[in-house]
Amino acid sequence: MQFNLELKIFPTSRAIREFLKSEDSNRLLPTFLTIDDFFKKSLEIKNRKYIDEEQRLLYLKEAINVDNFEDLGMSKDFSSFINQSDYIFRFFQEISSEKLTIDQISSVDTYEYYESHLKFLKRIYNNYIKILDDNLSVDKINLASLYTVNESYVKRFDKIDLYFEGYFTKVEFDIVKSISKITNIFIHLNTNEYNQKSLECFENFELEEGYDFILDFNNSKIIEKTLYEKKNKNINICAFNTRINQIAYVKKIITTSVDKSKLVILF
Repeated sequence: MQFNLELKIFPTSRAIREFLKSEDSNRLLPTFLTIDDFFKKSLEIKNRKYIDEEQRLLYLKEAINVDNFEDLGMSKDFSSFINQSDYIFRFFQEISSEKLTIDQISSVDTYEYYESHLKFLKRIYNNYIKILDDNLSVDKINLASLYTVNESYVKRFDKIDLYFEGYFTKVEFDIVKSISKITNIFIHLNTNEYNQKSLECFENFELEEGYDFILDFNNSKIIEKTLYEKKNKNINICAFNTRINQIAYVKKIITTSVDKSKLVILF
C-alpha cells in the first residue's frame, strides 16, 4: 500500500512547532522540514563535499594572500581575520545568491568610490573559488553552478506546501522552480506593506496587499485569497532609521500607556 506523501516546509523549527499545536495528533501527519533542511535534502552535488565553517575559514585565509590586502582595512593576523572574515563571506554569499558578479557591481555608479576595494575582493573571490574547485568542495558561494535537483527525494512527495516568509534569493527561487517541474508546490504567504519587495519574485501572480494567499506555483494560479486579520490587534509594527528614533518611540508609548492607566483609575 502506497500513501500519498505530503511535505510542509516552514521558515524555522519554531514555526513548525506552532503549526503542530493546532493539528489533530490522531491522524497521519505529513512530513515537516525547515526551508534550509529542504534545500539540503532536495539538492545533489556530484563528486563534491560540503565544507564546514572551520574549513571554509581556512580556505578564505589562504585566498587572501594578495598584495596590499590591508588596503581593505583588514588584517592578515589570524585572530583579527577571524572577526573580520564574516564581512567577506556575507558579501560573496550575497552576490552569489543573487547571481551577480563583482564586475556588474563595479559598473554601478554608486560603487565607483569603492572601485579599488572591489578589485581586491574580485581577486580574493577568484582565489577562493579556485581553492574550492581544487579541493572538490562546495559551500553557498559556489552552490548555484554545481547543484542538480535530487529527483528521487522530491518525487517521494505528491504535494509540497511551502509557508513563505522573508525573502527568496534568485538562486533559491530557481531551485523552487526546478522542483515544481517534478512535483506540485503550493506557496502560502501573506502580503503587507512591509514585504512588497520580497514578493517581487512572484511576478506571475497579482498579489493585492492585506491578504493571505495560497498559490498553485506550478500553474501560476491563486487558489485561495482571504482578507488578512491581525491575530493581536494591539500590536503595531513600526520602522525606524536609527536606534535613537526607536528609543524615542518606546518612551512615547510608555508615556501614553501610563496616561491611559491614570484615566482608568480616575473613573
